[in-house]
Amino acid sequence: MNRRQILASAGGALFFSIPGCLRSGQLREDNDLPDEFTNEEYLHGFTPGALWSVSGNDVERSAHNKQTTLPSGDVDAAWLRWFENGPTRPITDDQYLYVGDSDAKNSAITALEAKTGTREWTETVAPLDLSEDDEGDLRSQVAGLAYRGEGLYVTINYRNDRGYEGQLIALTTDGDVRWREQLPAGVVTARSRGVLVTDDHLVVPLSDPNSSEGGVVVYDHDGEQQWRYALQDDEDVSDAPCIATGAVFLPSDSGRITAIEIDDGSTRWEAQVVKDDPKETGIRIQDPLSADEDRVYVPGVDDTLYVVSTTDGSVQWKRPGTETNVEIAVMDDTIYLQDANGGITAVNADDGTDRWKSEHVVRFGIVATNNRIIGTDSKRTIALNSSGELQWEFRIQKGEAPGDAGYVMNPYPIVAHDMVYVRLADGRIYAIGARG
Repeated sequence: MNRRQILASAGGALFFSIPGCLRSGQLREDNDLPDEFTNEEYLHGFTPGALWSVSGNDVERSAHNKQTTLPSGDVDAAWLRWFENGPTRPITDDQYLYVGDSDAKNSAITALEAKTGTREWTETVAPLDLSEDDEGDLRSQVAGLAYRGEGLYVTINYRNDRGYEGQLIALTTDGDVRWREQLPAGVVTARSRGVLVTDDHLVVPLSDPNSSEGGVVVYDHDGEQQWRYALQDDEDVSDAPCIATGAVFLPSDSGRITAIEIDDGSTRWEAQVVKDDPKETGIRIQDPLSADEDRVYVPGVDDTLYVVSTTDGSVQWKRPGTETNVEIAVMDDTIYLQDANGGITAVNADDGTDRWKSEHVVRFGIVATNNRIIGTDSKRTIALNSSGELQWEFRIQKGEAPGDAGYVMNPYPIVAHDMVYVRLADGRIYAIGARG
């Protein structure tokens, strides 16, 4: 399947109508799924939440708080919520968990109280200035969420009679719209986290399903466009960029990385990192980039992790036999990744040598925080210590939500408030914690 086929497939999955669906962002009624677990002692037994020092979708793309304390001991579900149309990856601040949700016509953002899962508000973020014709053929989707101290930033994609378009919307933490801006062309990259935030900039990766052109556009926090960068002809953004050392590192489907100065949009360097496409997908970089102060971590479609210099793009080392469909986690001088057999492996970031390999297999997301590693697959969430030893396991039950399609649920974890939140593609969000 080539890049355009993948985008078309994604579009078909993302823009669809569900008969009898609930209003965007609405939670299920009690008779469909418990609004809160019956074990009410869980709702009152948590230690105070850690200070939120790393915002979701920040410059490190962590989407979680690396300083939070992981639950330990008697660990179980603190609460469970279910969204009709499948939520986005959540983000969080020091009080709430924010989730994007889309039905056939509307997109919405919901704020859940992080400790209890109580819904505080839901705000519809439908496209603005639509004609009656537009509304007749509208399909809307939340593409990304980000948080900074002054509020939330949301990107949405939608389809109307003119084709595919996108918008960037700023919300307060109370759900009020501060401003909206039409994106200049195309849509937010479907496979990426749809907006990244720094202290001064909002970075939005763009793609065009109707052509082979892509790039990135950067705004300030008041919605004023600062600059725009276009990739070369016949190149498109393959997945989410990352930000480090004052640069945006932008991946293309051709396997090339471009380092762009975030302040003015000038090019720092370009490098053809992934040269082979053995699977003939048309996308040589197949997952979001990660970075630290010295290195950019590039997941190649050839099951090789490429590690390049943030200074000049030169390859420092590479590691074949890496499952590059799973996002890696970077903490201090260690990379946590999934090897070809599915086990979590800790790798020395300086030279690529293995520190340890775990026998515990996961197939999806990995995050690292406070010298602990969280791994998820469609059946369980596990916590390992810094030596790779199992600390606890939480089993994800099949069939708890209507429409559950087996175990292909693409779970994604974030860590904050001394809990682990797991988003499943079937619409569930678990909060996993320990009794106090």
